[in-house]
Amino acid sequence: MKTLILILLSLTVSAMDLTETLKVEEGLRLSVYKCSEGYPTIGYGHRCSADQKPITKEQAEKILAEDIAKAQKNVETLVGKDAPQKVKDIVTAMVFQMGFDGVSKFKTMLKCIKAKDYKGASAAMLDSKWYKQTPKRAKRMSDLMRNVK
Repeated sequence: MKTLILILLSLTVSAMDLTETLKVEEGLRLSVYKCSEGYPTIGYGHRCSADQKPITKEQAEKILAEDIAKAQKNVETLVGKDAPQKVKDIVTAMVFQMGFDGVSKFKTMLKCIKAKDYKGASAAMLDSKWYKQTPKRAKRMSDLMRNVK
């Protein structure tokens, strides 16, 4: 089922629901685990303290909504107010994973987005440490960016 959802996500950005995308990308864990970078994490990819107690699915959903709102807050600062919503959603998913500061280092990608060169932005996404660390996820997001019209 997860594979089918990921295939569907890679086909079109217009049907992209940010919350559902992040749920699939992050997966749900109700107890603390270490993410790929070694940070204590819980729920849908929420960084937490190592001594965090287990949470319920409802708590994880609430935390996810708060984390998405936080990620969305400054995306226009990165991509501009006129960027298509599809682009804002892709960059929000990146901010969710890497943080605002992490995404702000994607200088070439951001320059391409502001120039409406989404194919160039897509290529720049793959020329990154992010791609080396999470290649499948980065490739899916890059494919979505490449197909923005």
